[in-house]
Amino acid sequence: MNTSVENHVGHLIQQISHLLEQLYNKNLANEDLSISHARVIYLLYQNDGMTQSELQQDLLIKASSITKLIDVLAQKGLVKRETSREDARIKRIYLTDEGRKKEEKLCKIREETEARLLHMLTKNEKKELISMLKSIKTVIR
Repeated sequence: MNTSVENHVGHLIQQISHLLEQLYNKNLANEDLSISHARVIYLLYQNDGMTQSELQQDLLIKASSITKLIDVLAQKGLVKRETSREDARIKRIYLTDEGRKKEEKLCKIREETEARLLHMLTKNEKKELISMLKSIKTVIR
């Protein structure tokens, strides 16, 4: 039985995830944001007006964590909370004008980081990797 963790998929994915998060944080430092903040903003670029619950579910984090992230982003003037017209108990999260202005810069940072991460793969290998990772995610979710 091989007890070395170096060839275990879960260990490698965890290490890559950690290193990737560090790289993103380094690349986002000039924007005074972390990858956790950027993930919220990226989702709102795709679907502005998501509820906190929807953001929490998409990001796979605790309710208290999404609340803190939104609080920080609101303090930075990048997002705002608005009461839902359908249900006053629900708060929807919207990008502010300042938040929308960051889209081009944040997307460029994401593209540059992804390019650095995947530069040694062919186009087909990238597609295959994405497909495999999506399959793995589906199985363990």
